[in-house]
Formats: sequence, structure tokens, C-alpha cells
Amino acid sequence: MPIKTPKRSGKKESSLAGKIIYSKYFFHFCAAAAITIRLFWILLVDAQPTGCFKLYYESGLNAAASRLGYSTAGQPTAFLPIGYPILLGLTFAVFGPSLLAAKLMNLLLYLGVIAASYFIAKKLFKSETIGRLTFLVLSFYPNHVAYVSLTATEILFLFLSLAGMIPLLYRKRQVSAWLLSGAIFGFATLVKPYAIGFLALFLLDVWIRGDAGVSRRRSLVLFSAGTAALILVLLPWIARNYVVNHEVVLLSDGGTNLLIGNNPYATGTYLWDDKVKALIGISGDIQQDNGTASSLESACEEAVQDTAGEYERDVKARDYAINYMRDNPVGTLALWPKKLFYSYWSEVDGATWNLASVSKPTGFVRGFLLFFGVVSSLAYYAVVLMFLWCLRMFAGESEKRSFPILGLIVVAYFTLWSLVFFGDLRYHFSVIPWVVMYAASAAEPYVRR
Repeated sequence: MPIKTPKRSGKKESSLAGKIIYSKYFFHFCAAAAITIRLFWILLVDAQPTGCFKLYYESGLNAAASRLGYSTAGQPTAFLPIGYPILLGLTFAVFGPSLLAAKLMNLLLYLGVIAASYFIAKKLFKSETIGRLTFLVLSFYPNHVAYVSLTATEILFLFLSLAGMIPLLYRKRQVSAWLLSGAIFGFATLVKPYAIGFLALFLLDVWIRGDAGVSRRRSLVLFSAGTAALILVLLPWIARNYVVNHEVVLLSDGGTNLLIGNNPYATGTYLWDDKVKALIGISGDIQQDNGTASSLESACEEAVQDTAGEYERDVKARDYAINYMRDNPVGTLALWPKKLFYSYWSEVDGATWNLASVSKPTGFVRGFLLFFGVVSSLAYYAVVLMFLWCLRMFAGESEKRSFPILGLIVVAYFTLWSLVFFGDLRYHFSVIPWVVMYAASAAEPYVRR
């Protein structure tokens, strides 16, 4: 709930900010602005699919044409999850194989992100004001605007991860809500495997807060039902991979990602060069620097060219990384501060990926994207400062049990993934709406004053 702020009465807000956010046209204005800004971005920045984004795009084209299945170079692959290519394939089947259709789908999905964030913030903090502030900030949030032009998984995954929380927050005592959320998180897991733990995050929140309406036994029954729904969604994909690889596996790049963050040459961020590849017997001449867009593109292109042994390569990478962590616990933990830094230090990733995706950027486009990266980072720093201010206010509260912690659990969960694997700015994309909610909680007293 909001921190030391009275409930809003039926009277109009006295402050200018309060009058604006409670205007009858508030949602209309924000939605129209969100659409207009993103349409302008799509028209201005002609981002073409490259690297992993190209793999997703081409897989979607294949799915729409009902050919080759989920494959690259004519061979079945599980290098990247199937969820986003399925949605691309459905989009192309309905509207035709158009890159513009993929970008417009991103726009619609992000409108869903904004709406879902509003409903979550409103319920979580028991405050219409915080919900509206969250709606406002996300409508204009710069770095998320930049992703609308990319055939990346981030926006779809963010939408599903937020949508799956809504039934739990509003109907957490009902089996149907857990079944629905489990199914949604199942689809989210097909986009990014992180979602496999989201039901457990909500269960943890229920247990920590000691919800009087849900006993621990009842919550375990509900959790089991949701988990069953999640598994049912995953079963076809797991069965397909079992037929192809003769192993139960969600995707075949988890071990590689684990190795990238846990080896003698690890830097804390993305580094997949000849020295790292040689650790598992791979030779090559692609030298890649730390976490740049071009290096990640090269990695995906290299993987696409060699799908025949992708599963065996991934197993080798996983085993090496696990053995390294077990034998070098101090060195592994010593990298955590660097991984944390590379995951959260700025928000230039949207502008950087767009710049790398424009084939021949003009001087104006290049300058605009560089400037936009600075603006995005400044907006990000402002939101983070408000988030930290909210935590400071919470630390001074006497009744801490009333403070919502679900968002903090989600942020910690994504951070843990970065610490285990490696740091990358894209990893914090999905925590931004949660951070914005807490930042809005800190701003609420000033809006309502």
C-alpha cells in the first residue's frame, strides 16, 4: 500500500499534477501519446532484423509459410525458444510476411504492458494514483519505446509476465486464477525460460506476507494446480525437443550462456571469443568484444550456421561451467559485482540495438540514436532514484507488513539470473514496470498534496 498517505477522497485533487492524472481524458491522452511516439519511432528508425533478431524473424516467416518447422539451415533447432517465432508466424499468417506487421504487433503488445502495469500497481499498492502514475511513465518511457522496432522477445515476454500476475493478484484464492496464470506463464516460458519460476515468486510473496485468506496448505494446492497448467503448455515443445535431441530440454543455449559467465576468461558480461570456445573444443576466428550488439549478432549467426551439434555443445558448456563454479567458488562470486554493474549501469541498449540494426544510418539518425541513448539513461536514473527513495521511506515505516514486496521479489529474481549467468542491459528490461510502480509510490504524496 502507499506509504503514509491518506486514501483518496471523492473530491478533486488540489494539485495541478493531481488534476492532470485524474482528468477524464487522462487514459485517452496517454494511450494516444504512447501510440504516436512509437509510430514515429518505427517510421524514423528503419531497423532491420540482425543476429538473433533475424533468427526469430526468419523462423516466424517459416512458421507462417508452414515450412521447415522451427529450423535454421534446414535443420531443427532449439537454440532459441519457440514462443516469439510462433507469435510472429501467426501475425504473418494473418497480415502477411511484413516486418512492419511485426513492429506494429510490438506496439500493441506494449499497450498491453502499460495496461497490465496499471492494474497491477493499482491492486498491489491499493492506490489509483500509483496505478495512474505508472500508466503515465510507461507511456513515455524512452528505452522501451526503442524496442518497438526490434524483432526481439523483450516486449512479448514482458506482456506475458505481467498479464500472468493479474489473475493471481485479483483472485488468488481461486483455482481458476492459478490455472490461468500457470498457462500464461507457460507461454512466457516458451519466450524466455525465466518465467518458469513466476508462480513460485507469487507463492513466496503469499507466505512472507502471511495472507490470512490463504493457508500454507491451500496455497500449495493452488500452486500445484498452476504448475500443472504451466507444464501442460510446455509439453508439446519438450516432446518435440525429445524427438529431435532424445533429451528433455527447453532450449539448447542455456549451458552456453552459463559458460559465458563462468569460466577463467569471464568478464561479467557477454564474451564468446576463441579462448572461451576452446574450453569446450570449439575452434573459430570470430573475436567478440564485451557485450556489444555486433558481438551478439555474430554469436547468433555462428550458432545458426552450426545447429547439428548444438545440443551436444550446450551440454559440454553446461558441464564445464558447473565444474568451474564448484572448483572456483571465490572467483565465481568475485564476478558478481561486475555482472550486477553490466546488468543495470545504463539504458543505452535500445538505442544501441537500433543503431546496429540500421544498415546505412545517416548522420542524423546516428546522432539522434546516440542522443536518445543519453536521454533514455537519464530517465532510467531518475526512476531508479525514486525507487530507492521509496525503499528508504519503507525502511522508516513501523508497519512494514503492509508494504507490498512482490515487485521487490521479482527484481531480486531477475537479478539472480544475471548473477548466475552474465550481466547484460537487456536482462533488466522486464523489471522496469515494477521499478516504476515503486517510484510512483514515492511520488504519490507529492501528487496528492
